[in-house]
Amino acid sequence: NGLTESALIQRLRVIINTGYTGKNYDYAGSGEALWDTDKDPNNSNNLIEMYTGQSRAGAWDSGATYNREHIFPQSLLGVSAGGVNAASDLHNLKPADPNINSSRGNKFYDLVTNTESYYPTRAEVRGDIARILYYMVIMYDEYSLVNTIPTVNQMGKLETLLLWHTQDPVDAFELRRNDRIYYHQGNRNPFIDYPELINYLNIATA
Repeated sequence: NGLTESALIQRLRVIINTGYTGKNYDYAGSGEALWDTDKDPNNSNNLIEMYTGQSRAGAWDSGATYNREHIFPQSLLGVSAGGVNAASDLHNLKPADPNINSSRGNKFYDLVTNTESYYPTRAEVRGDIARILYYMVIMYDEYSLVNTIPTVNQMGKLETLLLWHTQDPVDAFELRRNDRIYYHQGNRNPFIDYPELINYLNIATA
């Protein structure tokens, strides 16, 4: 409707906060929901592990098979993983191999894996990561995306995420996940529904 830049950002923020009913971080909340949001389309008993694309048993086994990866790292969110808050937002949680999750830690995303940054080798998940982080800085006005080493309330690397958003477009798995998160917590990621939105705003100012 003719909105761009900060006006569009503010309108999107209102839209995705309206109707939001967050899940508790405990397994009965966000944990069980992930089995649905990231379900293996070929095996309803399994889910898809994000970094490898492997199909793994969806039933919770206290984190041995998979755990909940915060795409925007919990240590940078500025809130504890308990109750209902940004750390329990389903859009920001993905099932991840425990060893890979531990290796990634709270590193920001970039084109190389080293002591500060992490490069997902599975190309099919890179755009998903970018769009999740776009969502986070729109949903929560205290967060931002940066091109420097992030501190609390920051995540990156912005220029890499913009590249990944283009290189790895929205696919059927991501569309279904957005639908199921809407079912569970009542809001959607607008950058999945309308990837072109990124062309009408400066995400760095969100």
